[in-house]
Amino acid sequence: MAVELTEWNSSDYLLTKEDIVSYLEICFEDAGDDPEFIALAFENILHAPGMSGIARDAGLDLAAMRSLVPDERGISYRTMLAIAKLLGLKFRIEPLAA
Repeated sequence: MAVELTEWNSSDYLLTKEDIVSYLEICFEDAGDDPEFIALAFENILHAPGMSGIARDAGLDLAAMRSLVPDERGISYRTMLAIAKLLGLKFRIEPLAA
């Protein structure tokens, strides 16, 4: 008996602002020294169903934000900061644990 698999896309399950913030927190915990992991997390957030309402409430055009991410270069730091601000978050530097 063959097992049928479906493609997993984490952005499909980010339905609310709380979902998105929790996802981003976990991604930062799991990323280690991998900046591409964080960039992909922000790209996933841009395609999350929950971002439509968040962008609309802020008076922003989500399609325009998505167009800021060229496929070959990935998401910019500026766009990541804009998404974080839209979510009511900010980046912060902390000392490494001793």
